[in-house]
Amino acid sequence: MKNAIPKDSKTFGRVFHGRVKQDSLNSRLFADVKNVDDFYLRLSMFAGNKMGDAKDTLVFLDEIQEYPHLLTLLKFLKQGDRFTYIASGSLLGIALARPGLTSRCMPR
Repeated sequence: MKNAIPKDSKTFGRVFHGRVKQDSLNSRLFADVKNVDDFYLRLSMFAGNKMGDAKDTLVFLDEIQEYPHLLTLLKFLKQGDRFTYIASGSLLGIALARPGLTSRCMPR
């Protein structure tokens, strides 16, 4: 995953662009995330101590369909309100239509 902080980001001081497709082919840092705490631990390994809070940190998960369990986890991440999240994917609609996309993640 690549950390990108755009110089022109006026809304968010910290933007972490997680390229999930690249992660699935390389380090697989997020491949076996089981819950919110595990996600935050992996994110901190990726981002270091640069994390802020929901007002100034955006976590962008690109090509999230590569890890369907992260789609399920998004609900719990949002409920925790620790950061702001955006998820996208070129094949996201197809992934969501797949049968069997059920809760494999627990909130904590």
